[in-house]
Amino acid sequence: MFLVSCASPERRQQPLYSPLLSASDISEITALVAQRSDIRQPIYEIATPDQRHDRATVSTGRWHNAGDQADYFDVQKRGGRWHIVPPIRHDTLRQEDIITLRHDLPN
Repeated sequence: MFLVSCASPERRQQPLYSPLLSASDISEITALVAQRSDIRQPIYEIATPDQRHDRATVSTGRWHNAGDQADYFDVQKRGGRWHIVPPIRHDTLRQEDIITLRHDLPN
């Protein structure tokens, strides 16, 4: 028997949101992203890597299999409203970037 895992983010049914952001922050950010046809959907993560309440990194699209495409960008709260901070970065998951770990388990 063996266990296989992948280095790409685990498949999530629900997006992962930073606990530093309020429900209204999340709602406003998701609405902002939904208005933009040039940004891949869905949102799979809104993170606050600098532990700030007024700035976050948004990851959208799919990132499970080779060929999947995703967008990454920052948002910042200014004047009480969230705004996208350019640039919007695009990336494609390449097969060679996927790491599969195999762990043999005792029977």
